[in-house]
Amino acid sequence: MNEENMKPDLDAVVEAFMMEEDTGRKSLERYLQLYPQFAVELLDVAREISAIPDHGGGTVSDTDERVISAAWKRHVETVPGGATDPLGLLQPSQLNQLSAALNLPRQVFSALRERRVIASSISEVFLQSLAEQINCSIERLVASLNESPRTATGVSRKSEVKPAAPQKVTFEQILKDAEIEPHRVTELISGN
Repeated sequence: MNEENMKPDLDAVVEAFMMEEDTGRKSLERYLQLYPQFAVELLDVAREISAIPDHGGGTVSDTDERVISAAWKRHVETVPGGATDPLGLLQPSQLNQLSAALNLPRQVFSALRERRVIASSISEVFLQSLAEQINCSIERLVASLNESPRTATGVSRKSEVKPAAPQKVTFEQILKDAEIEPHRVTELISGN
C-alpha cells in the first residue's frame, strides 16, 4: 500500500466520530489528538451534535406530539385528496388510539379506511363518534366513505386474474367479520 491510501479521509473520520456511542468531551479530545488536521470540522460536528435535544430513548413528549399532529394536519390539507380522506392519512399510532377510544379492533377501521363499508349502513351515532375522534365533520367523513372502494396498499398478489376492487358490504357485516359480540353489533348498528 502506498502512503496516499493510508491518509484518513475527512468524511470517514467525521462519520466515525458521529457513530461513537459517546460523542462527549473525551471522545472529541481523542479524535482531535488522532486527527488534528480535521480539528475545525470535528469541532463543528461536536457543536451540532450537542445542540440536538436528547429525548431520552426516542420517546415523544405530549407537546412534540401536538406539534407533529398540527404539522401533519397542515400537510394532509395540501396533499391532493388528503383533506377529503380523513381516515386515509391517519398514522398507525392514531389508528391505535381510535381503536382503543371506540373499543373496536383495527380491522374495522381498515375496512372504513379502504371504503369497503356502505356508508348508509352506519348509524348516525357511530358516525358522530368517529367524526369527533378524527376531528372532522360528518359530511366530510360520509363523503369519503361514499367514494369507490380501494385495495390496501402494499398488497402483493400472484394471480393470472387481475385483482378487482373490493365490494362494499354493510357495517354490520364488517363487525361480524371482526367477531364482535352480537349484542355489541346490535348496539353499534342501532346507534344505542
